[in-house]
Amino acid sequence: MNAARTSVPQPAAELPCADAASFRSLIESTLDIITVLEANGTIRYESPSIEGILGYKPEELIGCNGFEFIHPDDLPAIQIIFHEALKGPGTVRRCEFRYRHKDGSWRVFEAIGKNLLHDPAIRGIVINSRDITDRKRAEEVLRQSEARFHGIFTEAPTGIVMASPEGRFLQVNPALCEMLGYTEQELLTKTGHDLTHPDDREWSAAARDEIWREETTPIRSYEKRYIRSDGHVLWVRISIMVIRDANGQPIHSVAHVVDFTERKQAEQRLRLQGAALEAAANAVIITDRSGSILWINPAFTQLTGYTAEEVLGKNPRLLKSGAHGADFYLKMWETVLSGQVWRGDMTNRRKDGTLYNEEMTIAPVRNDRAEITHFIAIKQDVTGRKQTERALHESEELFRSLSASSPLGIFLTDTRGQFTYVNPRCRQILCCSLIESQNDGWVKCIHPEDRETATSHWLDYVRSATGEYSYEFRIQNTDGTTRCVYMRAAPLLSDASATIGFVGSIEDTTHHHQAQDQLRESKQNLERTLQELQAAHGQLVQQERLSALGTMASGIAHDFNNALAAILGFTELLCHRPENLADTKKTLRYLQMMNTAAQDAAAVVSRLREFYRQREEGEVFAPVDLNKLIEGAVSLTQPKWKNQAEARNVAIRFALELGQIPNVIGSESDLREALTNLILNAVDAMPKGGTITMRTRPAGSRVIMEVVDTGSGMSEEVRQRCLEPFFTTKGKGGTGLGLSMVYGTVQRHRGSIEIDSSLGNGTTFRLSLPSAQESPTTSKPDTDQASVRPLRLLLVDDEDTVRQILREYLVGDGHSVETASNGRDALDAVVKAEFDIVLLDRAMPGLSGDQVAVAVKELKPDLPVVLLTGFGDMMKAAGEIPPGIDLILGKPLTIAGLRAALARVVR
Repeated sequence: MNAARTSVPQPAAELPCADAASFRSLIESTLDIITVLEANGTIRYESPSIEGILGYKPEELIGCNGFEFIHPDDLPAIQIIFHEALKGPGTVRRCEFRYRHKDGSWRVFEAIGKNLLHDPAIRGIVINSRDITDRKRAEEVLRQSEARFHGIFTEAPTGIVMASPEGRFLQVNPALCEMLGYTEQELLTKTGHDLTHPDDREWSAAARDEIWREETTPIRSYEKRYIRSDGHVLWVRISIMVIRDANGQPIHSVAHVVDFTERKQAEQRLRLQGAALEAAANAVIITDRSGSILWINPAFTQLTGYTAEEVLGKNPRLLKSGAHGADFYLKMWETVLSGQVWRGDMTNRRKDGTLYNEEMTIAPVRNDRAEITHFIAIKQDVTGRKQTERALHESEELFRSLSASSPLGIFLTDTRGQFTYVNPRCRQILCCSLIESQNDGWVKCIHPEDRETATSHWLDYVRSATGEYSYEFRIQNTDGTTRCVYMRAAPLLSDASATIGFVGSIEDTTHHHQAQDQLRESKQNLERTLQELQAAHGQLVQQERLSALGTMASGIAHDFNNALAAILGFTELLCHRPENLADTKKTLRYLQMMNTAAQDAAAVVSRLREFYRQREEGEVFAPVDLNKLIEGAVSLTQPKWKNQAEARNVAIRFALELGQIPNVIGSESDLREALTNLILNAVDAMPKGGTITMRTRPAGSRVIMEVVDTGSGMSEEVRQRCLEPFFTTKGKGGTGLGLSMVYGTVQRHRGSIEIDSSLGNGTTFRLSLPSAQESPTTSKPDTDQASVRPLRLLLVDDEDTVRQILREYLVGDGHSVETASNGRDALDAVVKAEFDIVLLDRAMPGLSGDQVAVAVKELKPDLPVVLLTGFGDMMKAAGEIPPGIDLILGKPLTIAGLRAALARVVR
């Protein structure tokens, strides 16, 4: 190098190239250094790029020996490579070496050398060199970093894992393998999700996704559970960081995994121990060595009445009761200060001054140097136990006293079922001595026919030792007679709920069985008598109802005949005197009077139906409008108090004084029957006529109803007995059940009844019934007379007169009507034509209306069917709607009723 510095600069040699100009242009444009060395190492050519890389100008180096600029440590290897390259034709060799910069520093180059054989005049090598100093430095830094990371990764005492964005493990260290019990190859096939405890997987996955979504790369830590290969659960703390590229996209994550299972378990133990001390039923107190209280649990407060604020820092001597001397406390302190545990019973004083007994244990606590630093005292209140012991002793004495005088046989057994104690009565019942009873000798006293079964039953119970035992068997006396005994037993349990024996009793039930046989015979006799009485009662009740019905029917027949007389009379006038038809006004008047008479007749039938309607089974109480019910009962009984009375030239008047009252709660049919009986009873009490007054008024949460007559009244004896069943003053004309039925109805309705009466001053029945606490409601009749569009109707009825009347009704209102006299013709008509509504009679020969309705719905499900029947009101009341029927209309039918029905069906 010194020679190079002292040598005279040489002109740049020409490149050994046929097309030197082109080659020079190419060389001068490259960023690498192009050097031509002769065989002796002399630099013949340097490219201009060397100045920017090493600081030399090309003319400073030409003519110098190139080996002088190479680091001495690299020179031997380079010379060997150089001379080997000179040997072979076209040989290319690659090598690395250090070259000195003009400022004296060393730069690292990577070079490729090639022998120049194309020019015989020159024997040398052309070298292409590239500066790799920075790369080598980076590689060294990276190598050192990798070495440090590998050392940390491999030797780290805690687990380290590198994972892909999908969670797959890419690299794991030995500590993690040892922690989880898997080999490295096994872990590289898993994900963190696979190892996570099932209960932690959902929230753990959510936390991981949140970390990967964050644009920054903070270290996030959380705790969860892993499952080892052997199934054991580990608590781990994971600190995870996401590695991102230059664009912020996640590449992989590096996580630090620390096993803190033991610490977690220790924390759980501490929490459990703390919770156990807090929840302990016994009082716990912790003091320092001098006895100052440091901590108490809630049970201490419950036992002594002192709170933590009141005792912390104080000495337990505040509980002293004065029941123990100084020697007692001196021995206690000598024991615990010597390191031993002290146990004993004490009598202490609570905050409120009361004394209590406690069983206390004091244990010393030592530090690592075996020095006593604290004391733990556990106090158990044994006041109750002491009292129990005293009570048990007294109870034992009482048991022995009672057992000796008990009329029952009492015994105790061991767990094998052998008697350990029997009282005198037990030995008497079993016909055995004390020794025999304790050696199973009592079994011989069991009747031979019961002995095997009774013994087996008892031993089976003893082996199971659960529940209570009861069994009845026979004892054979020494004289050959037999007695029945009933044996009961139950397990005796220890404090640990273990069976320690059995206690039982034996009762002589011979007389009891004899009494049962007599009672059974008496019961059978009573049942037969009751059945006969019930049959007689039913016959009398039916007789009472039939009698009332007969009375009603005779009056109703009178009203019904009056209505028929009007209808028959006016039809006679119109049929036999045709000239009346010319007088339109007279004819219309006749027809209106006939219509009124017909409606009256229908009302009479309706009243009769209401009277004989039977109470429905299962009928429940509901709000009832009592005023409306009274008006109906008056109307129902009209034949009795009006028609029949007038026939006897007797005048009976009714006065209704009905107030504003709420509904009562009850059965409408039962209350109607009771009102009917009261009215009929009042009528019977006024054979010469008079006035019946019915009043209602509210009285708080009840309703008062009075039935007052001006009849003959009752004596005090009769008044007191008139509600008794079968009591009557009517002789053979009465059953004596009417008023008793009223009384029973009022009782079932949680009501009361009062009777005010005296001879010659009439009678007042005053009923009090609970209200339903709601205003009576009245339903408005359906007055919807809205006209409907002209309809096409099919009218089916086997009665020609009914068909003609209804057809005239319908045609007169603009409807188109087709008629049929039986069900078969009706179905043919439905198949052939379209109708808006079918009006169908129920009772017809052949196919009934019910059958036709079902067939019509099968043919045309949307075609409305209206059923016409004389039982319409009864069917509605019973809620009976045959299949296929959309609406039920009762006969006789009015134009207004028919119009309203058609309007409802069309809607």
